[in-house]
Amino acid sequence: MAVYTNLAVDCGDDACVAEELRRVFSKLELQSSTLGSVSCDVEHIKPNRHWCQPDKFSDDAGDWHTLCVSPRGLGNSPSPSLIDELRPQLYEPLKNGLKFRSAWFGWEGQDAVGESDWLAIIEQMNRTGELPNMPGLILNENIVLNSDLKSKLNPFSDGFLWDNPATQSA
Repeated sequence: MAVYTNLAVDCGDDACVAEELRRVFSKLELQSSTLGSVSCDVEHIKPNRHWCQPDKFSDDAGDWHTLCVSPRGLGNSPSPSLIDELRPQLYEPLKNGLKFRSAWFGWEGQDAVGESDWLAIIEQMNRTGELPNMPGLILNENIVLNSDLKSKLNPFSDGFLWDNPATQSA
């Protein structure tokens, strides 16, 4: 069974943001001390999921656009050091001012959300003030409503907060 390692970017119902990010990530070249220059496979997913419904974070119940960016050559078990080396490079294009809802670079075995209803996960985070175990999770500040949750996040870029893995203790 293949294991995915990717940057997933939730663009909500904004197809224009998803398409612009697809163009940016299609041209991105990452640098790795072990792999050298690494290009990325980029997939723009427009799911028609049964739970797609209006919510306070979207304008309507249109298609939910997700961008999946997979660095080539990582294999099924990338080392944490390789993930830490590539994460900042993958996150850099997300600072360009486009308004997505959330983003996270991780891998299947670590993914606390998976195919779950992301809207339900956001609601749970806001209700409890707790983050899932997803270091590096980036959230649009408009969807972070709980003040306890906001206090656990750091600024990422204008309009975004994140659970910065560099601030976590080992």
